Amino acid sequence: MNDKSAQAAERPDVTALMQDMPFAKALRLTFELTDHRLITRLNFGPDHIGNTTLPALHGGVVASTLEHAALIDYLWRCRPAEAPQVATRTISYHRPSGPRDLLAEARLTRQGRRTAHLLVEAWQDDRDRLVASASVHLLLS
Repeated sequence: MNDKSAQAAERPDVTALMQDMPFAKALRLTFELTDHRLITRLNFGPDHIGNTTLPALHGGVVASTLEHAALIDYLWRCRPAEAPQVATRTISYHRPSGPRDLLAEARLTRQGRRTAHLLVEAWQDDRDRLVASASVHLLLS
């Protein structure tokens, strides 16, 4: 078994990680493993709409999806003894998001003893047309 396969086999089940995140369930977030990458999917529902005129996803729903993508990715990738706390998050909204699923992927850019930093990108139909992005700092136990 190669190194990547061994690492993937040691990683916890993503569904099990969500057990302590009831808001992720309420948002109807699901997770997909693709080429050793964890993709977070917000399964669209009419209650996710914030602007009914466009219609567009509510900014808080988008922000929560990005934050959960960062947390779940960190838990899945690093397997800490205790769940980290979100210290700061900065969300950049690039364009309105339509009434359909939202996909997000987090990337760990730095991990120290006390903090970790992740960048998260969200898109809908085209990965090159980002809906939003986030910078998330986690406080480690």
